[in-house]
Amino acid sequence: MSINAARRHTILIADAAVSVVNVACTAWRLYVRANRATGDFDQERRAQWPTSSVFDGLMRSAQFRCDD
Repeated sequence: MSINAARRHTILIADAAVSVVNVACTAWRLYVRANRATGDFDQERRAQWPTSSVFDGLMRSAQFRCDD
């Protein structure tokens, strides 16, 4: 693999990793906002990750944007 091809490959992996982190952070913010809106947010309760359906929905929407 040439240096340029390796560099491109590394950039693609880094870009994918940043996208995953952005999706996770967005999902967490939406989860917290939804809980605050319903009044179900309890400061005493330990933080919990949203269900996998939240991530699935975000990944589908990201995929639709990439297909355009």
